Amino acid sequence: MSSAGSRTVAQRVALVVVAALVAFHMFSTFLWAAPTSAINDKASPVTSRHMYPLFAQNWQIFAPDPQSVDLRVWVRATTTDEAGVESVSEWANLGDVFNEQVRHQILPTRTWRIPVSMNRFFTTSYSSLEGQQQAVVHSDHVSADGQSGRQDLTRALLGTGMSVSTMDAYLLSEDSLYEFGTLAAMDLWPDQDLVAIQMSTSTQGVVPFEQRLTPGIQRPEEQFTRLGWRDPSPVTSQARAGFSSVFGGWVS
Repeated sequence: MSSAGSRTVAQRVALVVVAALVAFHMFSTFLWAAPTSAINDKASPVTSRHMYPLFAQNWQIFAPDPQSVDLRVWVRATTTDEAGVESVSEWANLGDVFNEQVRHQILPTRTWRIPVSMNRFFTTSYSSLEGQQQAVVHSDHVSADGQSGRQDLTRALLGTGMSVSTMDAYLLSEDSLYEFGTLAAMDLWPDQDLVAIQMSTSTQGVVPFEQRLTPGIQRPEEQFTRLGWRDPSPVTSQARAGFSSVFGGWVS
């Protein structure tokens, strides 16, 4: 009986110790992730030693406004109908379609990140271009056969003195952007034949959380990077089906 009683006491002590450690960790995590306040400022020396290096987080779970800028990708298309009449569509914000997969969904997908990641990928490459090179990519490169426009773009970029390696790095991002736009255009305007695609990226800052109640406060003006018209990108049937499965069903 005495040994059984001693085990019971030891178990209770162990339970209390574990519960105290868990409570301390949860409270430390709460203070670490919460918005800045007098409480977590005072606790910072203790919580910092506890969180680093194993439990550090680079996000704030309780942040009221964690995003400082909206990143968007836009597409519009020149199309022809069954009668051969050509028309130019309105600009479509691809992020709006992906955001519908998150809004009011109990189990949202992570596909909303696709246009955001595409914006960042392209913007990084675009920022390496100089003035004349930017002028080239802002101009149209569309061919009558629907295939040689990219060759014209390549020659024009090389004509600016751009190195092959820099050009290849840029074209990788532009090709990805236009393939993204081509696949989206096929779902946005399914009854039309694509003639040409134009892409644009944009950034727009948000109103800082602490200024949200300021009378008359407005968001900063949206900044666009609009590229020229291009031939529709060649896409495989597998890519078409895969993209439509995560995009087409949400097109309104």
